[in-house]
Amino acid sequence: MANNLPIYATLLKDCDDKDLSSVQKTNVIKKIHALNDDGMELVYAIISIYAIENDPSSQSTLPFGCKFDGQTAVFNLDSLPNQLKQALVKFVNIHSKVMGESS
Repeated sequence: MANNLPIYATLLKDCDDKDLSSVQKTNVIKKIHALNDDGMELVYAIISIYAIENDPSSQSTLPFGCKFDGQTAVFNLDSLPNQLKQALVKFVNIHSKVMGESS
């Protein structure tokens, strides 16, 4: 499945199982809220692939307690596994940098 999203393996590489600090959580939430539609789709894809690969018995289309608010998937950062949170921090930092350079 990760082959469908090449950045996935790169993001998880060297991620540990350490929770984010309060400052890191606040920063990643702000950056996620600032993502464009493509960035948001990639966040959802990363979360979904992680769920499929780490809990194959889960058949939920909205993993880790995500909810659909009618337009987007909404998730609680604290409900995500620590390794996934670390990968999302990497992703939003990379995506923010790339989007800043392209504007």
